[in-house]
Amino acid sequence: MSAHSPLWQLVRNLVVMSPMALAYLAGLIVVIMNWSRAPRPALAAAVSLVVMLLLMPVQTIANMFIGRAGHENLLLILTVVNLFFNLIHAAAFGALLYAVFADRPAAIGGKPIG
Repeated sequence: MSAHSPLWQLVRNLVVMSPMALAYLAGLIVVIMNWSRAPRPALAAAVSLVVMLLLMPVQTIANMFIGRAGHENLLLILTVVNLFFNLIHAAAFGALLYAVFADRPAAIGGKPIG
């Protein structure tokens, strides 16, 4: 496999992203372990983590194919496509934030817990 082959490029990019992928997988394990305790937040967290995990290879592959196309408006196309992926990532992150704060017990005596 040559250093410039598409498959080698994909593998290299996925290796670079592997710390985040491992963090997302660890998060999924925590979600599964706590599913029965808080099902609605767990579902939101699981969906967001799976979306963010899947975006990694999909965005990489999309950028590789667009980059190889050599279109005259390559920069504009890459910008729009990556904006689209970043909007999806932001929505998934919002769902993760929802999961963190959803179904929390109310404050006792009007004061925050903790």
